[in-house]
Amino acid sequence: STQILNATGEAATISQNTWVEIKGSNLSQTTRIWGGGDFDPVTGNMPTALDNVSATINGKPAFIYYVSPVQINILTPLDSSTGTVPVQVKTPFGTSSVANVTMQTNSLGFFAFNSDKYAAATHADGTFLGPATLYPGLTTPAKPGETIVLYANGFGLVSTPITPGSSSQSGTLPTLPVVTIGNLPSQVIFAGLVAPGEFQFNVVVPAAAPDGDNALSATYNGFTSHSGVFVTVLR
Repeated sequence: STQILNATGEAATISQNTWVEIKGSNLSQTTRIWGGGDFDPVTGNMPTALDNVSATINGKPAFIYYVSPVQINILTPLDSSTGTVPVQVKTPFGTSSVANVTMQTNSLGFFAFNSDKYAAATHADGTFLGPATLYPGLTTPAKPGETIVLYANGFGLVSTPITPGSSSQSGTLPTLPVVTIGNLPSQVIFAGLVAPGEFQFNVVVPAAAPDGDNALSATYNGFTSHSGVFVTVLR
């Protein structure tokens, strides 16, 4: 059986230009991520196959970032369809049966260190943000009132058109998401696309955010990000 899940939070919903995991068995003979030689030598476009593994979402080729025998990670194609869509994977062992997944306008998530509980965040100077115990010597907590950088998935289209397949993507969201840290509203200074399927939010940690792990949430276009991601604060 094949599972198709949002790569941030593993919700069973997807959206366009979104990082997604496909889990199964006998998916690939190799384990690797894409490399420079996998991109189109003329256009620089992202690969739609790695080691004879490819996937289609709603009949459109997906971009293949990672392959392994039990999981492949893809970036979904540009497609404004919503509802139930078919997903099919071609592997060196054959073509999978069609699996269905729910495609929404947005399927929101925050990237997290180790795909675990702490947001993949940095301070404004680029150093890693998190509890000191996460990566000892590298991560430090956020301070109230500080501007931090968060990375997110599934926020859809931006103000400038995205070139299908392009390995460079940029543009701001047409409206700012509502971001809360510890259930307190955070000022959003910037929200936009900075790499394929990767959104960057620059937000201000609320002055009243308490010390400790603060739940992180974003609401946008009527959708809310998955729970279970935290920003650590220390005065």
